[in-house]
Amino acid sequence: MLISTAVLINLQSPAYGQTGEGGFTQPSSSLPPGWDERAVVLYFNATHLEPSSSGANHTIIDLMLYDRKNSKILENVTYGIRITDEKYSLQSIISDTFLSRKGPLTLDFEHTNELSENIILAAKDPVLSRWEADSNGKIPVRTPFVKPGDSYYLQVSILGAEDSGNDLYPPEVVPVIDLFWNKENITLKTEIPEFPATLLPLVMAASFLVFFYKRRI
Repeated sequence: MLISTAVLINLQSPAYGQTGEGGFTQPSSSLPPGWDERAVVLYFNATHLEPSSSGANHTIIDLMLYDRKNSKILENVTYGIRITDEKYSLQSIISDTFLSRKGPLTLDFEHTNELSENIILAAKDPVLSRWEADSNGKIPVRTPFVKPGDSYYLQVSILGAEDSGNDLYPPEVVPVIDLFWNKENITLKTEIPEFPATLLPLVMAASFLVFFYKRRI
């Protein structure tokens, strides 16, 4: 069975000066260099596959930075990812940094009871020791912790984007997004103003972009 939910988040909202729950760091109200002339949004999609014919369960997370002013997907993005479960929000299931040269990042979590810790099937880049996605932006992760249908908190930090991918933003301007998701919905942990109806076509366009991107994998 496949269940998929998605959300589009305005990263230039003033609400990012608020403090998240669960011990998360405080989001920044400043903008990264060059963002003042842009309209950057984060596309987040969670897909649950349970179970496959092989018995494996997958939770697939898709992230993408998109500038709606010029319809451009940002490349060379460094994502800080922290996932905790609903009950133990101070204990991280995963907390690491990931680099996608293509821009969009797909984390494919395969749940297995055969392991006692996460195994990230990727190599680290030689400059900043980040897990580097393949040419399609994908990183498989075998894990005993992330299960389809369970509830999780996800914190996404945009640590850097564009240029060579080797320069990170100063900590005080890093956008931080706190999300809660389960197989039925995705909600923001900070209050973000609702998008007006005029942005609905943008949400649909972003969804199409990610769908098209997956079809090319």
